[in-house]
This record gives sequence, structure tokens and C-alpha cells, in this order.
Amino acid sequence: MRELQLVGVTDDGAHLLLRRAEGDESPMVLPVDERLHAALRGDRARLGQLQIQLDGQVRPRDIQARIRSGESVESVAASAAIPLDRVLRYAGPVIAEREYVAGRARQATVRRSGGEGPAPVLQDAVSRWANDFQVDPDLIRWDAWKRDDGRWHVSASWAKDSRAMSALFSFDPAGRSVVPSDDQA
Repeated sequence: MRELQLVGVTDDGAHLLLRRAEGDESPMVLPVDERLHAALRGDRARLGQLQIQLDGQVRPRDIQARIRSGESVESVAASAAIPLDRVLRYAGPVIAEREYVAGRARQATVRRSGGEGPAPVLQDAVSRWANDFQVDPDLIRWDAWKRDDGRWHVSASWAKDSRAMSALFSFDPAGRSVVPSDDQA
């Protein structure tokens, strides 16, 4: 490893001037940026975070936000032109959150206009519907994703006569209720 010596700072203070210890007269410049400041402070965690941001220019927070809003891991990787394994590093907690919210929504009551009697639980209502239309309730796939307004969409998906079908609900976690969002729901 070759050693460098500090010669000075550029007039605008944006770069350090360096030269090799062996006496090479041509100066080298090093930008004074947030990474350099983090390195000088010994802030390895921040330095690592900045390196992650520079690799592909997609922050972990952005990856997680896109997955939370319903994008697939594959879609995020493809659109950001980054390796799939890099997206997977940050996707786990968000995918678990989506599964958790879908599970909570399945236990929420269905708000409906003009309904008589007690409001059914979503899981029970969908299971009854599935049985009536010869769809195996165990084959229904549930997912959830966060909308821009902070509420959650919850979907129930299944196959019927080789066609992909789905029903979409709006879930209010605080009120523990769901509202049908499309005709299938």
C-alpha cells in the first residue's frame, strides 16, 4: 500500500490536495464529501450506509418503500437495475409486515352498507363465498400493500376455471375493519 501526504486544500475547500510520499510532484485530489467526514469520525455504520446508497443509487429505505407499496422484489431489482440479492437483503422485514397486515385484515369485520345482522369477519365471509362457488378456501392467496394515503389494500386471489381472479378490500388497522374496493369484493 502506498502512502499519501496531505499537501493542502483547494481554494473552494471542496477537495484535499494529496501527493505520494515517494516524492511524485503531480498532486491528486480527494473530494471532501460526507463519506470522508464519516471516515474521519470513525462512523463505520454511516460510511457503510453511504456506500450502499452509492451502489446503484437506490437507498434501502427506497427499496423497502417500493415493496411496501406492492411492488415485487423482482420488479424493484429490474427497474432499479440492481442485483436481486441486494433487494432481498432489505425485503424480508417488509414482506413479513405485508403478511402480518394481511393476516390482521382477514380477522377484521367487513363494513357493508345496508347489511343486516352482525358484521362478518373477512376470512369467514370469503370462505363462505368460496364454498358457494366451488373454490377451495385454502387455495386463496392473501396479500397487503400500503397506499400513498397510509391505508392498506388487501387482496384475496384465486384461480377459477383456469382464470386468475381477485377481490380487493381497503383495510383500516385502527378500526379493525375492511371495506370492499371492487366488484369482486
